[in-house]
Amino acid sequence: MSPKDELLRDFDRAASELLGLLAGCTEKDAGIRCGADSRTVAAEANHVAEWLALLACVTPDLARGSAWPVTDEIAGEINAGFAKAAAGRTMAQTRLRFRRSVAKMHRAFRSLQPDDLNTVVAPGGVLLGAFLKRWACEHVDEHAATISAALLAAPRAR
Repeated sequence: MSPKDELLRDFDRAASELLGLLAGCTEKDAGIRCGADSRTVAAEANHVAEWLALLACVTPDLARGSAWPVTDEIAGEINAGFAKAAAGRTMAQTRLRFRRSVAKMHRAFRSLQPDDLNTVVAPGGVLLGAFLKRWACEHVDEHAATISAALLAAPRAR
């Protein structure tokens, strides 16, 4: 299996796990608080959906050698903008946004040539393959774990 195919497989696994969690969420579940930063399930899911959409948009530029221009400060501003934009979304809208962002990432992955994963995209020699592994796979995994833990810990009437 090629590195690109492995990366896509890892992304699909992470995205499927999160989508599976979201599939069972009600509007009440959407308001459950997650983790130390106290974002809700819906806010966590929307955060991931928005970051994936952004990542999908910049991946072709990164593959052509553009550096990732987002500092921690800029990321904070982007996150705040994402939260504001998604504030009124229902769970159905959140799931749709996430599915659309996953589809955009699939198109971004398909646009990559094998050597593109070896393009340096961040200070310290970070390669595009490692960057995508971190932000398209591990980032999704982290938020899926946070959402899963919150859903499991929340008292639920069944």
